[in-house]
Amino acid sequence: MINIRERIAELGTFIIMGGTDKEIGRILLFEQAVYFILGIVLGVFGSIGVKYLVEHLVISDSYTIDLAIRPSCYGIAFLTCLAMAGVSLLAQTRFVRRIRLTDILKERE
Repeated sequence: MINIRERIAELGTFIIMGGTDKEIGRILLFEQAVYFILGIVLGVFGSIGVKYLVEHLVISDSYTIDLAIRPSCYGIAFLTCLAMAGVSLLAQTRFVRRIRLTDILKERE
């Protein structure tokens, strides 16, 4: 929501110039998709990196640590992130639909 609130003037100008709710929804969907994909990719590689660090930095003669991350954990994380991205997209589009154009025009002066 912070991103949308910072861009209210930009989105309001787009609406004033004739942008439809559908076009704005597509823009927001594309942004959410990019953030989602980047987050998933970075999360997978980050978890592999943390697993490697834990296994190799905590070394002792008396024990070893062998972490196992089940694929179902990645699936659950993927579905959770997808649900959160969907809720976020709905909140953003709802916020954009409630923008009052008169407030935007007053704000730009």
